[in-house]
Amino acid sequence: MFEQISINDILYVAKEKRGIIIDLRSEDEYEKGHIKGAINVPMEEIQEKGFPFSTKRTFLLYCKYGTRSMRVAKLLYEQGYHVINTVGGMYQYTGDLYRK
Repeated sequence: MFEQISINDILYVAKEKRGIIIDLRSEDEYEKGHIKGAINVPMEEIQEKGFPFSTKRTFLLYCKYGTRSMRVAKLLYEQGYHVINTVGGMYQYTGDLYRK
């Protein structure tokens, strides 16, 4: 099964594991504020087109509440990706937000 961490540990774990942070929210949500270094790949896009990255990296997933990230983590894990799901989502994130 995939690992789960607190949303507030995402930057530390991403650095430690040299992971890529993926924001699964809509583009509008992402532009209003996201975690530093996060790449926006909306869940709907993954469902329609697949995940556009190699299975050789570690991906840390987050969304607004943690529901979307849990679903996508299960999907990607079953496809052979190394994923880490964040529990709590942006709703519980206490760090700085970045805007485009």
